[in-house]
Amino acid sequence: MVPAHSFCRTRHRTAVSRCNSIGSRSNPSEPLSAVMYVGDKDEVAGSPVVGWLDYPDYQSATDAGASIPGQNIGMLEDVVKLAVDGAFELIDDGRLDPKQIDWWVTHYSSHIFKEQAYELFCRGGLVVPLDRVFTNLYTKGNVGSASPYIMLEELF
Repeated sequence: MVPAHSFCRTRHRTAVSRCNSIGSRSNPSEPLSAVMYVGDKDEVAGSPVVGWLDYPDYQSATDAGASIPGQNIGMLEDVVKLAVDGAFELIDDGRLDPKQIDWWVTHYSSHIFKEQAYELFCRGGLVVPLDRVFTNLYTKGNVGSASPYIMLEELF
């Protein structure tokens, strides 16, 4: 799992803008499986995982259901908590000063997750005004891992 956040200072259309921190982290030690997967859910949960590249051609993989994307909906709440915990780890490590945050730029695939994350941030004392939470979910859609880069380009 790789939650990513960008906490930015300043936003100027005509002047130089600055982003102090862009971070991502992986949680290989967390006892969680993949949220997004390709193939049969039961096959993905097994060991070893057989993916579409393990088939002789794409048609064989498609016929076997190995090229169908899926999502483990039951894990999504854990993903939000992991992402928020990551921001608080940055604060605890002294790499992020909550008083210096002007914008919260983060990828989420649904506005429901924005609400959940915002509530967890507020409970922990990290309050960014809602008009300073930037998303392009409604203009670009869920573009996955490209989202932080596209959002930063749009914000600045």
